[in-house]
Amino acid sequence: MNGHTCLAVPVPALEDWVRERTAHYDPSFVSTDPGFAHAHLTLLAPWVERPTAADLRRVERVLLEVRLRSGLPLDVLDEAGRAAVQDAVARGLGEVHDERLVLTLRGRLLADAVVRDLLG
Repeated sequence: MNGHTCLAVPVPALEDWVRERTAHYDPSFVSTDPGFAHAHLTLLAPWVERPTAADLRRVERVLLEVRLRSGLPLDVLDEAGRAAVQDAVARGLGEVHDERLVLTLRGRLLADAVVRDLLG
């Protein structure tokens, strides 16, 4: 049976500048409840029909670490993912520092698309 898999990953609290920018454009996207936690929900396309635990750990790692200020280690990626890094850099979405992909401000805003490309 073909289908899609969803992976919900808890993410760190929003940085103040992200919260302020988001609230500026659409206040309904930011909860006023101090106990509210958010998660990142990603749809894994049919290319992973039956993801293994290792597949899910890899996706989770890319989803989380690419969003960190320290960036994502390039050795986590396969050959296609490393090619996607070069494309992201060429499009101004990221920079490589110390063998890590660090997203630019524009890249942070388009992080889901960058992750999709990195995971191919």
